[in-house]
Amino acid sequence: RLSINGNIFCLTKNKWSLKLTRMMETTAKRGRSRTRKHVPPIRALERGLLVLEVLGRGRSTALSDIARETELSCSTTFRILETLRQQGYVEQREGDGLYHIGFKAVQIGAVYSATSPLPQAAHPVMAELVEQVHEAANLAVLVGDEAVYIHHVEAQRSIRMFTQLGARTPLHCTGVGKVLLAWQSEEQAQEVLGRKCLQAFTPTTLTSLKAVLS
Repeated sequence: RLSINGNIFCLTKNKWSLKLTRMMETTAKRGRSRTRKHVPPIRALERGLLVLEVLGRGRSTALSDIARETELSCSTTFRILETLRQQGYVEQREGDGLYHIGFKAVQIGAVYSATSPLPQAAHPVMAELVEQVHEAANLAVLVGDEAVYIHHVEAQRSIRMFTQLGARTPLHCTGVGKVLLAWQSEEQAQEVLGRKCLQAFTPTTLTSLKAVLS
């Protein structure tokens, strides 16, 4: 059992798979129960995080593209980017003016991997799995309608697979995504997969909800 940000999780080892089950969402504060849905969001901070999420996909991006993807005006997007740039969370390339993640954001991501209880608890199991099968092992969590990689153990092989921590990947066409879906109820899986169109990445990608869940 792990306590992460006020939530209680259970981590189990079953045929070399990791099952992450949320058991409680209520956080106690000063002797009184309070659920997170009662906390109103800070709109300005929300917008800044949306911008960071777009840049966090790992590519340099133009201001106009960031504004379109976040559905913010170009003037608002520019002010957010300039604030983040001044604080070191975003950098702007000389020449083409494209924006990308800055060193401060990278530092925070590295701290998560080093201090979060979940990667620390999973690492011994993953290392043992890698030793047994001589293949790399990845740990991902369900975030919205995507899987996010949070830990990686590499195998000692001449040909290696490198996974970018923090990278997002679709659920319907990846191994980690299908594992996460397997531990959801059918109703939960339908709700998550039904949020957007299931894109085909190869000729054999399953793009219908029925096919993915079968």
